[in-house]
Amino acid sequence: MENAKITGVNCGVPNVKLAGNDKMKHNESVSLHYEKITCRIVDGNIQYTDAWNERPGA
Repeated sequence: MENAKITGVNCGVPNVKLAGNDKMKHNESVSLHYEKITCRIVDGNIQYTDAWNERPGA
């Protein structure tokens, strides 16, 4: 990711007194904003880049 910023962090704890929740642990959700992201999949040699401020070439 290029020019990434954390824009939010939310924490949650399940009610462990309810049946089925006793094994659950706390959860965290992180929100990010970024200009450009590049995903690479090693198996298959695949790469994809996406940027919100660039137009795809025709």
